[in-house]
Amino acid sequence: MNIFKVLSSNDGSINEPNVSSFLAYLLDPNENHGLGSKLVERFLEPIVMSSPQFYKELIYEGRIRDLSSQSFFEVRVQAELTVISYEDRFKKKTRDIDIVIELFNRQSADKVPLFAFCIENKIKDGAIVKGGKQLFEEAAGFQNYYTSEGAQAPLPSLSFIYLTPPKKQGCRLRI
Repeated sequence: MNIFKVLSSNDGSINEPNVSSFLAYLLDPNENHGLGSKLVERFLEPIVMSSPQFYKELIYEGRIRDLSSQSFFEVRVQAELTVISYEDRFKKKTRDIDIVIELFNRQSADKVPLFAFCIENKIKDGAIVKGGKQLFEEAAGFQNYYTSEGAQAPLPSLSFIYLTPPKKQGCRLRI
């Protein structure tokens, strides 16, 4: 069964925010879905393991660390986070990041996470704009999000994950 058909109740009315909210719910180990941290760990594993030096704090014994409530990391997942990409006297440019997964040091008082994974979720081929500035503007907005909070700590290690549907019909997403 195609997850997009399930989410649209087979009537074809599905939108990106609904899919993002559902995915954010499943990725959040603090929710009551019964999956714990397993889905977020499996979701992040290919990204983390592809750059072990960049994510060295997230790797233990050749695999991604435990991200459960008993782990070193506190996981926070947000759907549809609005950030300000730039602002001048006349105009403010905002962007919505579909899903943000933040990993905090549970024992630190810092308000800035160690890692932030920003997920841009596209459910239709037509929503993918080639040559656009969306990811650049979202990255700039995310940096502004933390600096506007008055953070004294370094910014988190920021990673973007772009989910797109395959060209052919199916339910697999590329990361």
